[in-house]
Amino acid sequence: MRADGTTLYTTRDVAYTLWKFRRAERVVNVIGMEQSLAQLQLKIALYALGCEQQADNLVHFAYNLVALPGYKMSSRRGRYITLDEVLDEAVDRAFEEVSKRSPMLSDVEKRKIARFVD
Repeated sequence: MRADGTTLYTTRDVAYTLWKFRRAERVVNVIGMEQSLAQLQLKIALYALGCEQQADNLVHFAYNLVALPGYKMSSRRGRYITLDEVLDEAVDRAFEEVSKRSPMLSDVEKRKIARFVD
């Protein structure tokens, strides 16, 4: 607990994780790579509390964020781009490139070629 009476993030995470384990045998936290230390501390705290089985069944599935020009993603704030959106954009850009390089093709043929990036 902090001097101002608030609890640390990891302290709340211990309680939340134990709550999850009352509902599941295995817990997979899909959380950004920047939370790796906090997730390790959480696992160690579970071991220290005698919750070995829960600690063994706690998995941190880490991901990295992709940096985009002028856009900072944040899953907590709901600012993210899905893989589907990235693939759709890739197909659209590929279609534009195919259109420049092979203007004689029909739009159907261009789209078929563009979808190879999907």
